[in-house]
Amino acid sequence: MLLPDYLFDGRAAIGAQTRSDLIDAIVALISEGVPTPKAREITIRAGVSARSFYNHYDSIPDLLLAALEREASIHRRDLFPIPSRARIDKRIEALCRQRRFYFEAMGSLFRSTPFWAFGDERLRAFLTDDRRLLGCQLADTFCFELRAAGSRSAEMFAELELGTGWEHWRLLRQSNSPTSAERAVVNATWKLLG
Repeated sequence: MLLPDYLFDGRAAIGAQTRSDLIDAIVALISEGVPTPKAREITIRAGVSARSFYNHYDSIPDLLLAALEREASIHRRDLFPIPSRARIDKRIEALCRQRRFYFEAMGSLFRSTPFWAFGDERLRAFLTDDRRLLGCQLADTFCFELRAAGSRSAEMFAELELGTGWEHWRLLRQSNSPTSAERAVVNATWKLLG
């Protein structure tokens, strides 16, 4: 027996809402300091049954990947191209400001991901893709400086990646405000390029 279209659409809408509620729940729990929430904690927060969880996601890493993908699709918009012909100080400030907003938005999920990524190739691939995206932005923004570095360009690029990357940001934020951390990244980047 075929279901009427309005019943199918209703079920699809309910399923989409359940998936969204589960993503909201894991993001909230991780943001509140629970780096490895259990399925029961997630379903309680989402207001759904454990069975509903496993109807939509195979595992917590599967849900975490969905959360990372959703949040990245929102916050990667903050990583817009920076004109490579702009003054160096303006490029450094723009890049560091963009990364501040991106890392602040994605930080709690990034802090939690290593707990799960060890056994999940898809999570590792997401992190690799994120690093690649940020690396492309660096290469485009500072293409003239990297080219001028000649044989030292690969070393300079690696230093820029480290200095403006997530791990450095995470360490700075342990004892600094977002504004102070951003200023530290600006200063470190300026020392590399100035």
